[in-house]
Amino acid sequence: MPIIDINFRYLDFERQSVLCRLRVFELDSWSVLVVTELAWDQEQVCITDSIERVTTAAVRRFALDPARLVVIQHHDRFGAGYHHRVNRRIGIGSADPEAFALVRFEWKGHTAHSPQWTGVTRQETEAIIGEPLC
Repeated sequence: MPIIDINFRYLDFERQSVLCRLRVFELDSWSVLVVTELAWDQEQVCITDSIERVTTAAVRRFALDPARLVVIQHHDRFGAGYHHRVNRRIGIGSADPEAFALVRFEWKGHTAHSPQWTGVTRQETEAIIGEPLC
């Protein structure tokens, strides 16, 4: 069960206020941050373009240790359809109604930059967090 599960406002790269869902799972050796795009009312916004901003904001706000952090980007079934073409350019997503990616960063202190995505499945995500993702 996540220790944090909130709707979270952040500023995207155009300095617009955008809403996403953040869930933090605390495991023995690491923390897992699941960032879910809430695109149903933000058709021109894509979490992919701001994942380092969201991750940096979450690390600072919740005192997460970047050295122990796993980040998963999630486009739920409401947002994945619109952003499917964006996600194809970074190699995530499929014909499934939702998409997941493991995101790795370079870190400068507590600031994330240079994200790199690896597509994962819902089943792989649930194995990482150790429970079903609701």
